[in-house]
Amino acid sequence: MDYQLTLNWPDFIERYWQKRPVVLKRGFANFIDPLSPDELAGLAMESEVDSRLVSHQDGKWQVSHGPFESYDHLSENNWSLLVQAV
Repeated sequence: MDYQLTLNWPDFIERYWQKRPVVLKRGFANFIDPLSPDELAGLAMESEVDSRLVSHQDGKWQVSHGPFESYDHLSENNWSLLVQAV
């Protein structure tokens, strides 16, 4: 499936391009994620996959590098799992 970025390009160039960071929520209309959360978590357990766990607790940011053995210690929020080269 081909995805087109739903973005107001003139506004993006004027307000953000090389000026400040931006988060593009719902940037692709009708996006279907090719991996489930469980599949992504499984990849982060593999030694040949570059992964990081970024969390924010008690006002402090932390990063842990994979591979990971478990996710049981995580709460429902305040963390992101980053997996590269998927």
